[in-house]
Amino acid sequence: MRSSAHRRTALLRLTKSDGAPSYTRAAAIVLLGATALRIADVPDVDLHGPLHYLRAAVGWTTGRWLAVHLSPTARRVLVVGIAAVIALEIRQQLHSDLLMQTGTPAP
Repeated sequence: MRSSAHRRTALLRLTKSDGAPSYTRAAAIVLLGATALRIADVPDVDLHGPLHYLRAAVGWTTGRWLAVHLSPTARRVLVVGIAAVIALEIRQQLHSDLLMQTGTPAP
């Protein structure tokens, strides 16, 4: 039998309340701002996929919110992974001039 200290917690679960209402409000405000910019014919730059906007709509409609819980180890792995992707992006941008050069074609 496992002790309660070793019991696993669920990674995803549905809750009856929004655990991050300030984020939801901020996302709604950003969505309204993006809509206003789109109507004003400003070029769009969408950094979010459709699931980002769907979260608030589904939560408000159903009254259930999807919560993600990560263990401390999983959080560390996620942070290291994100840092690695950022470092790769910076490295690629530093070498972008190589891609922009036109060379003489090989015989």
